[in-house]
Amino acid sequence: MIRQVAILAVAAFCLAASDPVLLRAHDNDLALRLTYDLVWRTQRTGKLSKEVQDNVDPNFSIPNHLLTWPDKEALADFWARYQYGMLPPGAIFSIYYPDQLEEAVSIFKVMHTAANPWLFFQFSVWAFKNVNREYWTYAFNMAIMYRDDFKSMAMPNPHTIFPNYFFNTDVLHQLHTFRMDYQYEAIDGGENVHEVVVPGNYTNWYITRSTNPESNLTYYLEDPDLNDFYTYLHVESPFWMSSTMYNQLSHEFRGSVYFWVHHMLINRYRMELLSHRIPMMETIDWEQPIAVGYYPQMTYSNGLHFPHRDEWTKVPMYKYHHVEHLEKYESRVMEVAESGIVVERDGNLKHLNDAEGLNTFANLVQGNNDSLNSFFYGSVDHLSRHVLGFSLESENRYQILPSSLEHASTSMRDPGFYRIYDKIDDYYRRFMARFGPYTKNELASPGITVTEASVSKLVTYFEYTNVFVTGVNRTADNKWVSFYVRQRRLNHHPFDINIKVHTDEATKASIRIFLGPKYDQYGRNMTGTAKYFYQLDYYVTDLKSGDNEIIRKSTEFTLSVVDHKNDEHFYKTVNKVVQGVDPVPKNPIPTGFPNRLVLPRGRPEGMKFQIFVDVRKFDETKAKTLKSRFFTKGITIDKPFGFPLDRPMKAYTFSLPNMYLFTTEIHHYEDESKLNLTA
Repeated sequence: MIRQVAILAVAAFCLAASDPVLLRAHDNDLALRLTYDLVWRTQRTGKLSKEVQDNVDPNFSIPNHLLTWPDKEALADFWARYQYGMLPPGAIFSIYYPDQLEEAVSIFKVMHTAANPWLFFQFSVWAFKNVNREYWTYAFNMAIMYRDDFKSMAMPNPHTIFPNYFFNTDVLHQLHTFRMDYQYEAIDGGENVHEVVVPGNYTNWYITRSTNPESNLTYYLEDPDLNDFYTYLHVESPFWMSSTMYNQLSHEFRGSVYFWVHHMLINRYRMELLSHRIPMMETIDWEQPIAVGYYPQMTYSNGLHFPHRDEWTKVPMYKYHHVEHLEKYESRVMEVAESGIVVERDGNLKHLNDAEGLNTFANLVQGNNDSLNSFFYGSVDHLSRHVLGFSLESENRYQILPSSLEHASTSMRDPGFYRIYDKIDDYYRRFMARFGPYTKNELASPGITVTEASVSKLVTYFEYTNVFVTGVNRTADNKWVSFYVRQRRLNHHPFDINIKVHTDEATKASIRIFLGPKYDQYGRNMTGTAKYFYQLDYYVTDLKSGDNEIIRKSTEFTLSVVDHKNDEHFYKTVNKVVQGVDPVPKNPIPTGFPNRLVLPRGRPEGMKFQIFVDVRKFDETKAKTLKSRFFTKGITIDKPFGFPLDRPMKAYTFSLPNMYLFTTEIHHYEDESKLNLTA
């Protein structure tokens, strides 16, 4: 018997030795390299490379793994859905349609629970061939971010994966036309490299309406880097995922970050409006005509156009049943904001305090998986997007036509996005107002005095930038062809913030820097401006006893990301990585809020703003770390996000010794020759 077993073992070994696929069955390093190929090449081209195809196990099948997959339930659920029928190829996918989301998540769960990188690779290739591409892309990128063996891998910017969600149809038409001729500008990029650049106008170049002054802000609304940031923000913290599901989301921070990030995005947009002398945003009333319109010039990959919304148009009748539910949810959410009492799913009442309570309240508003009662409070966030986007109501769950608000990658292009979150921001402010302003003792930091603070000259300008979209190897003449879209993007001259601090003793201190408006659109002095400030920077540093001078460079800000290596750099490394010549590149930050957008445009004659600096002793006993791919090394805080401006702020409190408020100007120069002017 033993002899027979030995013979069988030898035979099996010989069979494995003759089959290169079986030899590689546990070659996780190779799987890592091949996955990099899927990340950087397959996602763009929509095709599997020869290297990937050569390493696909021809015997891989779902039924063979139903009893051995680490999460058998996840694989069985996906297989049942697949056999019944899933979203067909070429159909449109949106995470805001529950039936579609469930199917996409079922794919993610299988990818996430694969026992090793090799099985992950094999299932990913199988799924690429057999499921809707947008399903695959969403699940695949989610799995890359959530699996421990892949989460440090460099990832592409979303605008290079689905350019039709980031660039207008006329731009994509030009790129497509290039395949027929060479009428567009060609740049010699070096040996065997050909670079093609097409002009990329924003929406307002063709459609400009005097009744919609915000159409002049398309350079901001449609900025690819800004929309990349918001896309990955949703991938990192998906609303459907429980914060305890994969030990990746921070349960104690989830809701707070949701409020804080959107609060900053809203206030940043307000500054851009004021730069153009456009009034503050009006509040949406679902029973009245919607003032702001939106005319997207984008097309889905199947040729259908994104829905539009005319100015001063009432919500369509086919949305009335959604409006009825939305107004109920809004009323219930506001009751929680003002009372601090939540009705849980079992009918019990829960009282919310200012720390844990804010997090819980935000989860209710978003309607995410951590909501205490999504049945009763719904999702003001999701339903508002569905109503304001004016998307058509479909009777077939697979034939939908979502609005730009129903995709994370396109929602910030619609000015209506900021109306939705202005309402949500009001819930946030109402909730925090219940606790009143911080006391003087809570705001002061004895032993620390900010003696002076200043900033170098603040200058913004527009620059033409070639945004990499994709690249291909052209076999006809053995040249690498890179495709770029040339856009006029807002940027600023690097600046320094100088802070002089006196301390009674050496200490570790936290420094918070905010920017806010000085005057309204009519040039009148604004009151109660604290709620309109947004945070430029936060960091912890060591202060010596006595006088300290801190020079903080704008390129060092932790809450924004300076342009890093472009996607083309990583794209060109694919062959060498797959061949084992180069290691798999690591870049834990796929994208972040663009540092070049931290300053609003300002005005040519100069526009006055206020900078607020808060310095205080860092309390290490209360320190908590938020791990995120959007901060270089994570962020460690000892106070709530947005502190001390997260509660109503009295004007006189800005004069506390550890705080400093001063006025500055932002100049906007169209003539780049003036950029070297010093203050």
